[in-house]
Amino acid sequence: MNFKPVPDERSLTSSERLLLERLISVGCMDSRCLLEQLQKTRVAFSCSCGCPTIGLSVEGRSIPLTRPSKAIAMGGGISLEGKQFGVVLRVRDNQLSELEAHTVGSEGHFTLPNIDQIGVSRLEDEGDAQKMKQQLDRRNWLMWFSFFLLIFPIAVGTAWFALERMHSGQPAGGYNIWWQYVDPPTLFVLSLAYLCFVLVKTFQFFRSGQDKRKR
Repeated sequence: MNFKPVPDERSLTSSERLLLERLISVGCMDSRCLLEQLQKTRVAFSCSCGCPTIGLSVEGRSIPLTRPSKAIAMGGGISLEGKQFGVVLRVRDNQLSELEAHTVGSEGHFTLPNIDQIGVSRLEDEGDAQKMKQQLDRRNWLMWFSFFLLIFPIAVGTAWFALERMHSGQPAGGYNIWWQYVDPPTLFVLSLAYLCFVLVKTFQFFRSGQDKRKR
């Protein structure tokens, strides 16, 4: 899914303001300037996917996203939906510009937990932010790949079993009592549907990771 900002001019929520204050305090050796900016900061845009990413404007002025950015702090944790997430505070031209929130392996809306449940760390440069995101990508990729290796052979074996039963004219039956109530064609179709689901989710996982890295 590609990142698409949508206009969303409004005041910061109390939780957004508290998170920004914490990121600024941790990320900057001299945080006074940015904390002063924060008092005049509003939301300029949000992300079309429904994630908590927001663009920032100071005194009505927002810096275009095409300008180079500097990540000064990042945090992470587990969302209320149980998703692993990361947040990155970016400045452009020494002005607060963007609070980026992202997950890997999933898309769309997720809710940030309480501020005290979000770990925050300082970043020396943009390379640190990319390194942290790559570590998050790698952990989620390994989790999904392990799931894929476990489920895929089971689904293939079930489909093959149902196909053999159809060719032999025998009921699904076998050692599993539940299968006695499922005819082989239905079992075969369900297995293929599940295989398609696994393949589609795998494609979405890799596509999501590639799109987020492009940002």
